Amino acid sequence: MLKFHLALRLTTTAFPVVFAIDICAYAVMSNHYHLVLHVNRKQALAWSLDDVIHTWHRLFSGNLFSQRYCRGDRLLQSEMASLKDTAETWRKRLMDISWFMRVLNESVARQANAEDHCSGRFWAPVFAPAKPAYHTSCI
Repeated sequence: MLKFHLALRLTTTAFPVVFAIDICAYAVMSNHYHLVLHVNRKQALAWSLDDVIHTWHRLFSGNLFSQRYCRGDRLLQSEMASLKDTAETWRKRLMDISWFMRVLNESVARQANAEDHCSGRFWAPVFAPAKPAYHTSCI
C-alpha cells in the first residue's frame, strides 16, 4: 500500500505538467483512489503546434512526421498538413480525462509491478467521472 501511495503521489505530480488537466485533490484508499480533476481547456488551446508536438513526445514517440519535424527536417506541404491534423488530435487527447487516466494508471501499474516482480493490470480500466454537487466544493 505504501509503495502504491508513493507511486501515485509521484505520478500525479508529474502528469499535470504534460496534460492540460489539473489535479485539484486526490485520496488513496486500500484498493482504489479518487481524483478531483479540472480540464484546463484554455491552456491546451493556447499551445502552439510546437508545444503540442513536444508535449506529446514527452509521453509517446509520435509518428514519422513529428519525429522529422522535431529534428528540423523539412516536411512537404502534404506532410505538414497531416502533422497539423495529427497534432490537433493529440491536443484533444492532452485535455481528455480518459487519456489522462489511461496514462496515469499505466504508469502506476508499471512502477508497482516492477517493484513486485509481476505483470498485468492493476485494476479494471473503468472509471466513473462525477461532477461535484457544488462548484465551490472544489475550492
